[in-house]
Amino acid sequence: LIKGSVYYECEFCNGKILNSHKHNILNKGNWIAENPDAEIRSYRLNALYSPFISFENVVNKYIASVGDRQLTKAFTNNYLGEPYFEDVVDLDVNKLFERSKESELNELQLDPKVICLTGAVDTQDNRLVVDIKGWGKNEGCWTIYYKEFFGNTADADDPVWNLVKDVVYRPYKHPSGIDLFVRYCAIDFGGHRGQQVLDFAHKNSKFKAIIGARYAMKTLLSAPKKVDINFKGKYVKGGVERYNVGTELAKEEIYSRLTLDRVGSKY
Repeated sequence: LIKGSVYYECEFCNGKILNSHKHNILNKGNWIAENPDAEIRSYRLNALYSPFISFENVVNKYIASVGDRQLTKAFTNNYLGEPYFEDVVDLDVNKLFERSKESELNELQLDPKVICLTGAVDTQDNRLVVDIKGWGKNEGCWTIYYKEFFGNTADADDPVWNLVKDVVYRPYKHPSGIDLFVRYCAIDFGGHRGQQVLDFAHKNSKFKAIIGARYAMKTLLSAPKKVDINFKGKYVKGGVERYNVGTELAKEEIYSRLTLDRVGSKY
């Protein structure tokens, strides 16, 4: 974007309105009620009017938001001062099933476009479910490994915990010949095994304890908070980090990606 090239074009005379014109225009402006009989008065003003935000800044924010649903939503709300409407698309169950089969890759045959691995573990009373994802450019995603390990998850010494640990800490061979390792693995502590999960994550640094937030969040993931007491009521030096997940945002993001039908960015 060329500095000084952005202006607002008058809808009546097609004249150029520059940032330097804002102060004079705003001083001469009047509020015109669209609904003068309303009992409650309200106002709405977009960022183009602001004397503290340049036209260039607004345009740069728009350019940065193109192709990103969350940024587009934020730009529409915060800069245009308008509500954001989701494009509702009915998902084809059969296509989703076929798509799930396409993503089932053998962990010994990673897609060449995979450059990073992450993991997630769902905690149930009688099993741990582990899911390893491979990530590529622009958040392209592949399922690398998925399995349910059954055991007594209430018992910290049950072999099921080590089985999951082995999956997360083992190497995965990339077609280039190098070994890829899981960088981090989220593990849910919001169920009946919360304390067991926290203790496990404290002992194994690749595992990050997460829980779905019970309130609306502005981000998918919160900053970590430390939990310093174990299930015996004893102080844990340093504590274990726990993260809140913005479940509403996460579900919206996943749903929007399920509508994509082409392998590539965010597929």
